[in-house]
Amino acid sequence: MSRDYFNQAEYYREQALRVRKRAELAQSRDARESLLDLASRWETLASSAEPGAPGIDDRQIRREAEMFARRFPENPAAEAARFASRAQAEGNQADFDLWSRIAKAILEMDGRPGRKQRLH
Repeated sequence: MSRDYFNQAEYYREQALRVRKRAELAQSRDARESLLDLASRWETLASSAEPGAPGIDDRQIRREAEMFARRFPENPAAEAARFASRAQAEGNQADFDLWSRIAKAILEMDGRPGRKQRLH
């Protein structure tokens, strides 16, 4: 079931709230801390998405790409592209743009000196 949001910031705030509620039920301290960190990132995205707020900067996109790459170590660019495709299919242009930027940043990270190369 899809819900209509007034704006992207509202969507991000709701995601942060959901993750914070999950953190309250976490079985371990590490899980709770990870969930609270994720909620904090959703809140940062909400701040960036406020009407009149500047867009998400490249530095923040790179941080998100690095975290996403740790979460999906096998093929993070493909996973990010899958998220982008899903957003596009749902007609969510803002999420499509965000996930496309994250996927591009992941591909750019793979070519950086000092970064472990993965075989795909």
